[in-house]
Amino acid sequence: MKSVGKRIHGSILSSRFAFVEARFGASAKNALVSSLPPKDRDKLRSPVFENNWYDFETLDAVDRYVVSKLGGGDERLLHELGRFSADYNYLRLPAKLHGLPPEELLKNATRFNVIFQDSGIFSYESVTPSSQDEQGLVLVYEYPEDIPESYFASGVGFFERLVELSGHKVTYAGGEQKKESGVCRHRYEIRWQREPLPERPKPEAGKVKMSELEASAATEVTDRSERSKDSTAPSLTSVAQSVKSEFDEKFATASVVSQPRAPKKSVPRWRLLLWIVLIAVSALFLVGQRVYLYATREPEPQLRDKIYGYRCTGALAAELRLDKPLLIVTVPVAADELFVEVEVGAAEYSYKTGKIIAESMALEIPLGWLKTPQGAALSEDAVPQKLQLSARKSGEVKTCSCALLEE
Repeated sequence: MKSVGKRIHGSILSSRFAFVEARFGASAKNALVSSLPPKDRDKLRSPVFENNWYDFETLDAVDRYVVSKLGGGDERLLHELGRFSADYNYLRLPAKLHGLPPEELLKNATRFNVIFQDSGIFSYESVTPSSQDEQGLVLVYEYPEDIPESYFASGVGFFERLVELSGHKVTYAGGEQKKESGVCRHRYEIRWQREPLPERPKPEAGKVKMSELEASAATEVTDRSERSKDSTAPSLTSVAQSVKSEFDEKFATASVVSQPRAPKKSVPRWRLLLWIVLIAVSALFLVGQRVYLYATREPEPQLRDKIYGYRCTGALAAELRLDKPLLIVTVPVAADELFVEVEVGAAEYSYKTGKIIAESMALEIPLGWLKTPQGAALSEDAVPQKLQLSARKSGEVKTCSCALLEE
């Protein structure tokens, strides 16, 4: 995941359109798209718009329209949008994450965040449970200050539903958003029951669970406690198919009425087969050309499945993993700053954090942040063999050496 960019993936916008069409109807979705700036409307007309990237401002405009125009100003809809997005995009997550328990799934958030956004620095913190039957985790994202507030509200619903899809009942989902020193910090706290549910939800493509609010009028939003888990909402694909069938039926009817019946003529079979082949080849060429023109402009980020482990020895006793291009460091003690040193070939690279580190806090450090004294950045494809970690707290420095584990 990149540290700068401030863009979101088209699949998030697609989930918003599916939510609006399922809840408020096709006309509401069309009105929503028409309310967007021309540059966004043109981009959304692409058959592969879900593979494109969009500014956060576009998502904010969509969310504000849903809340103000369709929801009567009720911001609880943002929470519902986040839950819907988790269902809608669950199958986009790497398959290796589907079977993980909630804590491991959330700790690996960096592995699926790269699919949905290209900004934000991620870390996580431990939570003291209120009882032995409960577990929890705090997810922390740091963004540039101008990230929309609506994104935080929908994020609470997204992580809440994600834990439910991992087979556990959520006991608390909340957090806070703070802006200070040019940084917008989103802090999500999620707690759940330790014991899994008897039956684990299994979302399927084209089948998304929705709340009871779907059956209400477009301007009515009821209390979220009245939700019914038995209701379902059609996906964009099923909605599009129904619209297409209706269009085809009307078009066929119009054609029959407007055109006189022509006398039947016998057509040689070889000529019919030739026309079919020519039409098929032409269609494949046009579709392939269109997909190439659009899809190559905004390539989908490549998710690297391999995670490298390190064995760290020394007084600091840190934990270190490499999920390229990110070094994921967990420091067991609180520190005022962390210093990372690595030697690749004949060059030495280093990076020093500029913030206080909480106890057992996990830090994501992009490889490109490690630089030589001359300012040259470490390649994102590098796999360092050895690293040196140093943490300073009140003048005391603890260090450890980390070596790459052999496969």
